[in-house]
Amino acid sequence: PTNVLWLQNGVAPSVSELDAAGLYSADWDGAGTAAFFMRCEEGNRHVFGSKVGIDTVSPSEPLEVNGNAMFDNFYGAFSQDGLDTVITISVADTYYNITGMSGGSVNGFTFQNSRELLCIKAGKYKVDWSVSFSDGTGTNHFEIAAFVNSTEQVAVKGGSTTTSNAIMSVGASGIVTLAVNDVILLKVKHEGGTENVTIDHANLSLIRA
Repeated sequence: PTNVLWLQNGVAPSVSELDAAGLYSADWDGAGTAAFFMRCEEGNRHVFGSKVGIDTVSPSEPLEVNGNAMFDNFYGAFSQDGLDTVITISVADTYYNITGMSGGSVNGFTFQNSRELLCIKAGKYKVDWSVSFSDGTGTNHFEIAAFVNSTEQVAVKGGSTTTSNAIMSVGASGIVTLAVNDVILLKVKHEGGTENVTIDHANLSLIRA
């Protein structure tokens, strides 16, 4: 027969059986350390006990992999730097998209519309962003926030009042929950006025929490 499962107790096999995978119980690190072992036809051996070894039966860490390992992680980013993008604000106390972004590294997201990340892999994500900006007159207060679709993420926002046309910096971080096809982006508003704002630098990054 082919593709056989064989079982042993107390004795580690010295060779692999043809067309078979084996399970056996043995001490992996001396008396009193009985663990569950697996041996594949190719000769690879793995141990699952107080420590786990992949392609090794003598792990020195809680998890040891003899070779390369791949762990799925989902992340996304966009940014701009030194473009002096002017955001036209025509209505007071209203958020406007921060545009002119370039996409960064993504896995589980798609960058689109020069401003936003489209979620492909749903989940909770840690978001970090920072923005540097100025206006034409100073002494104006601007609020910047991350938005998921059209919803302001109150826990991921910040604000600053410009002074003498100087470049101001603000940033925030927090956790957001994204569904498939949600978009996340940055928006800015002028509280109580319609002064345009110039974006000197902006970035946003996400990593699955």
